[in-house]
Amino acid sequence: MNNILTTGLESFLGTIDFTFRKAGVVIVDQIGRMECLSPVFIHLMQGLLDSRTLLVATVARSGEGFIREVKGRGDVETIEIDRGNKEQIPESKNRSQ
Repeated sequence: MNNILTTGLESFLGTIDFTFRKAGVVIVDQIGRMECLSPVFIHLMQGLLDSRTLLVATVARSGEGFIREVKGRGDVETIEIDRGNKEQIPESKNRSQ
């Protein structure tokens, strides 16, 4: 069953140029449980996280394995957004790095 769920994701990932040399920012909508069933997805996300490219991603609120690893990185800033605070999130954040 897991293989069936990740086949479409991995086919899609194969169509994207992940060299990241030209990208200033990459936006990923969902690092979640289903995505983390794919070793290809995890490998690509690890490469992004280890690169100089700015990654903006939604991450599952809870989870083990790679989800926990992402949230536990020292170079990751997490901002919890919900219906109560979504209007208070700044439109852009200054990066001094």
